[in-house]
Amino acid sequence: MVAVRVEGMAPGAYRYVAGSHTLQLAVTEIILPLLLRAACQQPSAAESAAVVVITAAGERTAHKYAG
Repeated sequence: MVAVRVEGMAPGAYRYVAGSHTLQLAVTEIILPLLLRAACQQPSAAESAAVVVITAAGERTAHKYAG
């Protein structure tokens, strides 16, 4: 999850920690330009307080779902 303007959260990119069902701050650099680049400059990304980003570790995913 990328927090841009979320009350009570520092701006940055957070990762989900499954064991504790919590979010852990992973990237604290100025996040909005990176978010806009990843979202192909979509205005809605700049206007959002937070954006859910779905990623995967290719090696783990391919191993688990190889068929």
